Order: sequence, then structure tokens, then C-alpha cells
Amino acid sequence: MKYERSKIVSNLFETSKSQKGGALLSAKAEKYEVYDLDALKDEFCKKYRHDEKLKSCDAYYYDQNNQIVVEFKNTHHFNLKEYYNEIEIKMTDTHMILRETLCSNKKRAELGKKLRLLMVYNDTLNCGEGIRQISSALNTMTPKRGNPARNVRLAQIFHDDAEFEQAVQETKKKYEEQFYREILFLEKKEFEETYIAGGCFDTLAEWTEMI
Repeated sequence: MKYERSKIVSNLFETSKSQKGGALLSAKAEKYEVYDLDALKDEFCKKYRHDEKLKSCDAYYYDQNNQIVVEFKNTHHFNLKEYYNEIEIKMTDTHMILRETLCSNKKRAELGKKLRLLMVYNDTLNCGEGIRQISSALNTMTPKRGNPARNVRLAQIFHDDAEFEQAVQETKKKYEEQFYREILFLEKKEFEETYIAGGCFDTLAEWTEMI
């Protein structure tokens, strides 16, 4: 199956947007082309999965030196616990989608030795303590009418860096080598300084099966 370039090629700024429309990266990132994995996933599912909804990370970039998958979450790293199961599903589904589309000429083991996955978050945002306090308060309130029990789910938040790092290490143990060469959780500033400014997204390679 051939894919139209205009449908599956985007840029870092656009792919860093959340479903609500807010972008994690600044508009300066528009000049860095990447493959839009959400768009590629949708095209793939329509053709081969009867519209089955897989999950995918946000962006894929490759050139002679780099093969990088990026997932953006515009939230503090403590808040990633809320999305953690989804993030891990995206890791495996993305690997499968790439193996069946842009990287179909590569064996699974070969792809796992080259792909790097970057999970980019934003620590300039509130770490979630306010959300935790509000959720706790709501669960202790009794309505004046109706059922006195409130059914408000507490936000899932990593309570400290040790808990967060333990989850990261468990993820790396499960998915590195078999699916990815390396999995890194990066704060936005580090991603911008090390990978964008470092030239890792300068020239997107054209996929041969694209029109």
C-alpha cells in the first residue's frame, strides 16, 4: 500500500499537540518534518484492520543516522502515571505499525536494534499536587441530596522520583532490545537541547512507498 505524503508527513510542532489542541513544543519546531504516526496508524487500520483502533506514539523520524519514535505528554512527569498503561500499549503498537509499513523491509530484531523511543514530558507545568488535594476533598464531601457516596476517581500520580524511576526501569526492562534500542523519558528542555538543537531531526528521509 502506498501512502500520500501530505497525509502522513507533519512536523514536530503539530505532532506535539494534545487532543485538546495545546502544543508541548513552540511553533519554531514546525520546520522539523516527521512522520505523523497517528495519521499513519489511521491509514493502516482502514486498509488492513477494518478500522480496528490501535494506539500509536506521536512522531517517527529517520535518516542515515537516526530512527526515533517520539511520544509527547504535555504534563509533569509525576502525572505520567495516569497515562502509563496507555504509553506502554503505544510502544508495542507503534513497533508493529512501523514493522508493517515504513520499516517492512526490516526484521523485528533488526528494527529493535535501531529504534530509539523518546517519551517527552513538561515539568514546567504543575506536578499535580493541586489535583490530588481536590480529588481527596471531593471524596470526603457528602452531597445534600441523593447518594451520599461520591464516585470520584483519585488522580493517578507518581508520589516521588523514586516511584517514577522504578516504573521507567521496569518499562525499559520489558521493551528495550526486543522492541527498542533505547527508551528515554525526557523533560521538554532536554529534548529540545539534546535532540532538536543537536541536529537529530534536520533532514527527514523520504520513504520509497510514498506518493
